[in-house]
Order: sequence, then structure tokens, then C-alpha cells
Amino acid sequence: MARNKTRVYIRELIVSPIKEFFHDSRAVGITLICCTVVSMVISNTSAGAGYLAFWNMELHMPAPNVHIPHTPLHLVNDFLMAFFFLLVGVEIKRELLVGELSSVRKSLLPIIAAIGGMAVPALIYILWTGGNPILSKGWGIPMATDIAFSLGVLSMLGKRVPFSLRVFLMALAIIDDLGGILTIAIFYAEKIDTTYLFMAGGMLFILAMLNLLKVKRYFIYMLLGIFLWYFFYNS
Repeated sequence: MARNKTRVYIRELIVSPIKEFFHDSRAVGITLICCTVVSMVISNTSAGAGYLAFWNMELHMPAPNVHIPHTPLHLVNDFLMAFFFLLVGVEIKRELLVGELSSVRKSLLPIIAAIGGMAVPALIYILWTGGNPILSKGWGIPMATDIAFSLGVLSMLGKRVPFSLRVFLMALAIIDDLGGILTIAIFYAEKIDTTYLFMAGGMLFILAMLNLLKVKRYFIYMLLGIFLWYFFYNS
């Protein structure tokens, strides 16, 4: 009996508040900002060197000849973030088919906003640093939009934010990130591996055909999606 009371006490004291927190729509934004603050504080203390060394340490991969992310930093940026963009992309697709972006007029707004959001900061940067041949090369940096931070901050406002605004911001950020990727690939990449790029294009074609044929076996999409990610990562 005493053991059951202890379990109930622990559940009410620890487990229930944690569940309530993560069921709250503001949890994502709060967690993101707290982690950012903690990261900035650690980076600017005596522990900063060790903290940065952790994110850049080499990971022992089971297949050393396969080119995949090999540090915690690259693992988060190049692999785990792909799942985040997958979830956002699925939500955007639903809105394009039956939701807030289902008409051409509605979908044009985030496209125009994203183009303006990329072009104007880049233009301001070029005008500000135009006289410096070294600094002016960084014009692509202010083009980026941090979609995770944008949605995290937006989530802190909870239900006070219209759903249409959330969809608009997601679409804008996705288009902006695609523009940023193209900018890096065209103007900043030292080399583009066309073989992997064509393989990625072929994988996209196969996935599109499966979608048109209404294939609903999620395992197939997951398996082909891993290959798609690998081809794009190595391109």
C-alpha cells in the first residue's frame, strides 16, 4: 500500500506536470529559448571550449567508408533537422491540397514574401559592404530564416495566433530555406557532385510516381526517403 502511495505521489509531483507542460502548445518555444540561453551562457564561460569540442568531436561510425554526418553538430544539422523539415513539409502539403494554401492566390503571398525576405536583406548587405571585396562576399548570410525559432516563438503565443498565420510563416520559411540552399549550392559550394544530384532527382521521381499510384506503404517511403537524404547530403 505504501509503495502504491509513493508511486501516486511521484506521478502527481513529477510525471503529471511534465506531461501537462509538453501538451501545452507553448512548450516548444519555451524549451527552445531555454536551451538557446543555456547554450549561449555555457559558450561564454570557461566551459565553452569543452562545450564546443563536444559538438565537433569525431563519432565512430559503423561504416567508415560511407559519407554521413560524423560529428554531433553535423548529425543535428544535416540529419535530425531533415525530420523536422519533413514534418513541416507534410503540413504544408496538406494546406496546399485542402487548406489555407489551396488556391493560387493564397499560395502566392508566402512566395512573394519569401522572395522579398531574401532579396531585401541581401541587397542591404551588399549596399552596406559594397566597398569591401571580402565582406561583400557574405551577401547570402542574411537571406536565411530560422524556421525552428520562428515557429518556436510563434508557439509561445498559443491559441492567440491564427492558424492561417502559422501556415503562412511555415510556407515562407520553407521557400526561404530552399532559396538559401540554392544560393549556397550555386554561389558558395566548391563542388557539386552531379552524380549524387541526378540520383536524388531519380529518387524524387520514384517517390512522386508512388504517390500518383496511391501507394500507401509508409515503410517504402521511409526507406526511399533515407536514400534521398543520403544522395542530397553527398551531392
